[in-house]
Amino acid sequence: MKVRRLGYIVALTNLVWHRQIPLPVLVKEIERWSDENEHHLADFCKKLPVVRRRGIPITGQLKKDDSARRYIAAAEEMGFLTRVTGGYQNTKAGEVLSSLPREENPFKLTLSQKHLIFKHLLVRDHDYLVSLLAAVIAQSEGEEWSRFQTGVMQIWKKKVRMAKSQSEYLALHDAFDTIRSWKRNPKRHYHEDIKATRIEWLLDLGLAKHWNQTNNSVDLRQCVKALLAKDLLDSNWIENNYTEEFSRCYDSARDVSRLAWSQYPPSSQDTMMIEILREAVTRFRPLESLFKISADQFFDFADSVLLDRKRVVASYHELRSSLASLSESKTTPFKYVETVAPADSGYILCETDIV
Repeated sequence: MKVRRLGYIVALTNLVWHRQIPLPVLVKEIERWSDENEHHLADFCKKLPVVRRRGIPITGQLKKDDSARRYIAAAEEMGFLTRVTGGYQNTKAGEVLSSLPREENPFKLTLSQKHLIFKHLLVRDHDYLVSLLAAVIAQSEGEEWSRFQTGVMQIWKKKVRMAKSQSEYLALHDAFDTIRSWKRNPKRHYHEDIKATRIEWLLDLGLAKHWNQTNNSVDLRQCVKALLAKDLLDSNWIENNYTEEFSRCYDSARDVSRLAWSQYPPSSQDTMMIEILREAVTRFRPLESLFKISADQFFDFADSVLLDRKRVVASYHELRSSLASLSESKTTPFKYVETVAPADSGYILCETDIV
């Protein structure tokens, strides 16, 4: 994922909202959007805490078609866009990202946008992020590339031993072949395409406090170590621990105390739940006449919105339990239908046409 500014990922989900767009058209639309928001990009880049080696004030412009295509590919790889017969459309996660609170400058991400984007980066780029952190902490430029490569390969060796299918096993071996193929100037590839890219992401996310390219120093928030402490991620940690760890990064910056979902009485939980349910069903229902949405999509939306708007930290388990209790009470039109499939939490119905 050779992209720098995460604001483009949000912009792409906005551009394809409720429609399918052919790739050539989407390339032109994101390029036009980039031109229209060039002043926002310039203002955002000037305020980033970074000393650039080449003194370039703006980083992340879409200068060529291939730049736009890289961002589209990155949005797909992150899980926000998907390819269909007619071109590209949003995934359920892409719909959520497009629906979260926004800043006036689209390159300045809101807390909820940061929360959802970094969660997807953790799931899809975890091995590189963890290994990069270890290499950067070592603060030895001559050894950074080798430390990074060793770290990635150690993680992949663990995954090979734990592989549950032939396809998973073969994918890991392909990954080994890829990293071994970086024989032509691997240090340059590491610094320009791996390290620089990911530190730019951390700057956008507010997780990097300062980056001085002239002396190769990076100052990351202390909480980043906790977020990247696990060699191997599991879905249980993402669903039930990620939001708590992520929220710690922004306590001091916002000078606002977080509140745990469990600190609220059931009546207050129900009030917040109904408010977000109304918004989610209105926003995500597939048809005007069909008041049904994915439960996983709702949990993604509720988790991020609660953190941003109310500074409330809730795990998926807590949200799922509260939603089930609310559904069983039959005091609202919302009904939660759970499924037994591990990859699907079910769906939510609104039993009236008034949301």
